[in-house]
Amino acid sequence: PINHESLMSELPQSLHKYLGKGLSVYHLPKRGRYYGGSDVASGSGGDSSSLTLIDDEGVEVLAFHNNKISVYEFAEFLNEIGRFYGYAYLAIEKNNYGLPVIERLRNQFRYMNLYKHRTFDNKGNKKLVLGWLTTETTKSIMISDFKESFERGLILINHSETLSQMQLFIEDSRGKMGNKKGANNHDDLVISHALAIQAKKSGKWYV
Repeated sequence: PINHESLMSELPQSLHKYLGKGLSVYHLPKRGRYYGGSDVASGSGGDSSSLTLIDDEGVEVLAFHNNKISVYEFAEFLNEIGRFYGYAYLAIEKNNYGLPVIERLRNQFRYMNLYKHRTFDNKGNKKLVLGWLTTETTKSIMISDFKESFERGLILINHSETLSQMQLFIEDSRGKMGNKKGANNHDDLVISHALAIQAKKSGKWYV
């Protein structure tokens, strides 16, 4: 990653506090589109809230994971990073803590470039709802696409912690996917990288 001294002069002031606290930057923004995926946790020290950003070519330009960042601070962080990277298109998992992050991004920060998933109302009409909704079906699609992209060399993963988490990511005998059981085993970066690929794959851009 780019070293702290260089980043201090390049990053917006509001992002300096995350240097050394889970933020790894591999490439600074240039022209072109950036796509992000984000897995949101509670900020109470268990799982981490994570963000992976990739460029148009599938190269990872930035990774972030921190298990102490609060939900409202993480929304601020995503807003700052997203705008710094040319108003990146973000796919944020809406399950659990993701929903308040998405609502804050849209309502408080007016961040418009957010992934929407398709659903149906009670009259059977199709509608688009902000955020990525993880179900057994969508998770298997997301992980299958991630695996294929990696194995075919369509993405370049620069973050060593993401690669470590991938080695612990398994499918159990009941077909459930996730990290191997263990106190320090997490899959937040696997999920955020897989979501970044879905953001890019969607072919949407709202700004």
